[in-house]
Amino acid sequence: MAVQVKQTEKDFFLRAMYFERVPVVYLGNRREYTLFLERPVANEMVFRLETDISSLQIGGTMSFMFDYLGRMISFSVVLRKIIAKSGLIICDTPKFLYRDLERAYSRVSVPPGMDIQFHFQEDTSGG
Repeated sequence: MAVQVKQTEKDFFLRAMYFERVPVVYLGNRREYTLFLERPVANEMVFRLETDISSLQIGGTMSFMFDYLGRMISFSVVLRKIIAKSGLIICDTPKFLYRDLERAYSRVSVPPGMDIQFHFQEDTSGG
């Protein structure tokens, strides 16, 4: 289970992401994208994006995760601006960071209208 970090630890992780060039992972379009903070976190987070992510929407929520000394840290932010020619995305600062996930992956939001059903080959219940 993830545990919300305290403000001091949050500030430490945000500083470490920039100064130690910690890769941050975003999962979207069935791909894993690696981003790096372009400048220290103040009122916003500025990430450098090496490849185009066509599904990004201004005002949409992005969930990130990164590994810091063997601890998985995750957070979600709202995307505020995309500067395509510079390869930058600008997001709000996260309200909360969560550490020590028992899994090494981020939960991905289900797209609207998606429905998944599982049927077993030997299932005779008809449902």
